[in-house]
Amino acid sequence: MPMGIAQMSVDLPTWWGAYSKGLKEFAGSEEQAARYADSMVRMSQSSGSTKDLARVQRGGDFLRLTTMFYSYFNTLYNLGTRRVGMLKQHHSPADIFMAANAAFLLWFTPATGRLFRWPMPVTVQS
Repeated sequence: MPMGIAQMSVDLPTWWGAYSKGLKEFAGSEEQAARYADSMVRMSQSSGSTKDLARVQRGGDFLRLTTMFYSYFNTLYNLGTRRVGMLKQHHSPADIFMAANAAFLLWFTPATGRLFRWPMPVTVQS
């Protein structure tokens, strides 16, 4: 599967969700909703263009090589930090649930995912 098609499978739902939210927030203005949706895709799915890269990623070839996966981990860090920050400000059951959900999906599942894969690998001893 070409990378562009795989990326579109993530970008389109993000864009449509943000567009729907933008229509509600901007009193039905399609132009403002589209700009909002574009910005949400840009913030959540880095395009790799210079304007979307963090300053540390804009260096020479060696620096770009050493920060190849920075976008993913930076987004992961930002999502976790946002949820923890919301939990520090508000202690409602909804915020506690969202923080626990974020911890489960962002940290616990990726860390333990290999333990629970199916079928389990078979080790043959001789």
